[in-house]
Amino acid sequence: MKKPLRLVHADQHDLAEELIAALSDCGWCEFRPLFALVSERLHARHANHGAEETLRLQAYLQLQMMVQHGSVERSGQSYRGRPDELAALTGHNAADNCRHLLDALERMVPEPGVLDAPDAPPGIARRAIRFTPAPPAR
Repeated sequence: MKKPLRLVHADQHDLAEELIAALSDCGWCEFRPLFALVSERLHARHANHGAEETLRLQAYLQLQMMVQHGSVERSGQSYRGRPDELAALTGHNAADNCRHLLDALERMVPEPGVLDAPDAPPGIARRAIRFTPAPPAR
């Protein structure tokens, strides 16, 4: 049964992105070499936050979620990505990231009077918008 794949933290998006890229590049791969490749790529991007053991645990949990979701096949201790499912998962993660960014923008409101610049040439007033955080929703 397919379960919805939900990512909670931004670090998990980086980890999932690198796992997907690594699984797309190799065929059947065991966890240790797969983790070494993912860890190396995250280190190159300066995106590996936290201890290596924590990253290893998160990578393993993410991989198991991908297996449950059906985007990764498991045979014994080897894993292989399913290209169509991984492509769909990449699109889903990108859309989810955009949704989070749009939600953050909606919580911001423009300062009063910034958009109302009658003497400004067209297009200039739009570039001068300053945003202030909106009060938290209760």
